[in-house]
Amino acid sequence: MIAGDGAAWIKAGCEVLEKAHFVLDKFHMEKYIQRSVVHLLDSAAEVKNDIYEAIYQKERSRVKKLFRQIIDVTEKESKCREVEESLNYLMNNWKGIIIHAEEAGAVWGCHAEGQVSHVLSSRMSSRPMGWSRKGADQMSRLRAYRMNGGKIIDLLIYQENKQKREKRIEKKEELVKELRRAQKGRKYAERLQGSIPGKENHSMKWMRDILNQQLIC
Repeated sequence: MIAGDGAAWIKAGCEVLEKAHFVLDKFHMEKYIQRSVVHLLDSAAEVKNDIYEAIYQKERSRVKKLFRQIIDVTEKESKCREVEESLNYLMNNWKGIIIHAEEAGAVWGCHAEGQVSHVLSSRMSSRPMGWSRKGADQMSRLRAYRMNGGKIIDLLIYQENKQKREKRIEKKEELVKELRRAQKGRKYAERLQGSIPGKENHSMKWMRDILNQQLIC
């Protein structure tokens, strides 16, 4: 299960983790219900209990009806909008609420916001900072790598080896381009074959194969 406040980036985890389901965490469900009934004063606790009862009985239409009743007795227009927004929030996360209701005895914890705060925000946005998209992507990946137990020295060694491999590939590609120019004539290819230093080395077998193909053509 992936618990959270229903934000799109949290729900997206269900697309990444096989068989994962989103569940709305209790804190946010309580938050939106509480702010919808707090102005009812003496009746707030009773209405709140009715809402929770409807939720745990999975009666979506009854939840809507209770919120409509709240709106009917709410005088301030701004508060009516707030109650309406809370209802929309609960309806948009209804599937996550139902899972929560079906497994009411489970311990639902959400560490997403804490992880963002400690892993990303503390380095990238807790103080005024400016990042390019590339820089933000690289730094967030580096922070996650460190938090998952990765060692910077291992990363540096990996990057160095990767650069060496890329340089070798580039060198081979340049040699291949030069060899392909030999297709203009067999004689030129023969001269080229005899003028490449080190072509007899074991590591240059790939080049000898290409030269032989050029001569056969």
